[in-house]
Amino acid sequence: MTGAILASAPAREKILPRVPLRRWGTPADFEAIAVLLASSGARYLTGQTIVIDGGYSIF
Repeated sequence: MTGAILASAPAREKILPRVPLRRWGTPADFEAIAVLLASSGARYLTGQTIVIDGGYSIF
């Protein structure tokens, strides 16, 4: 899904400065949320949208 963006230097240069963490997400970033959701730590978590975007959506 993001392959075209990551393959395009102009797209990367336009998007990355708008990400507050100033880096692309890694598989480990997404795995951590999946592990949390599969654990008992999420037992009281219901009906939430969890955005994993390095802060991009705050703008």
